[in-house]
Amino acid sequence: MFDIKEELKKLPEKPGVYLMKDDKGNIIYIGKATILKNRVRQYFNGNPKKTLKEKTLVSYIKSFEYIVTDTVN
Repeated sequence: MFDIKEELKKLPEKPGVYLMKDDKGNIIYIGKATILKNRVRQYFNGNPKKTLKEKTLVSYIKSFEYIVTDTVN
């Protein structure tokens, strides 16, 4: 079972690409980040200022993967 809170702790402070997945393992969003740890955590921080689009997306995220890269350019 994928534990999002535990996986967030493992994120590196490196650039990369992240893939958000739904409960069936389908990729529902792909993003890039200069610092993976900071960017991916933003999705799950409970910020009340999130847009409806962001809140809806987060409600479907059940797991994520990431790929560390040299840069995100």
